[in-house]
Amino acid sequence: MTKEVSGVATVVDVLVAAGIAKSKVEARRLIEQGGVSVDDTKVADVNMPVPATEFVLHKGKKVHVKILVK
Repeated sequence: MTKEVSGVATVVDVLVAAGIAKSKVEARRLIEQGGVSVDDTKVADVNMPVPATEFVLHKGKKVHVKILVK
């Protein structure tokens, strides 16, 4: 699945904008529990900036979304 998002600054914002997490609180909890990866690298910081214009965001073992940032 591919999602296009715009106006995002952090991975938390991307999770919410892409519909992967319902709220920023849920997105932060997922990151703190180690359930989010960007291009196979675990996200450890809830304030991590968006890494590039195109990347794969993983939530757990089953949700993998290609993100295109505009």
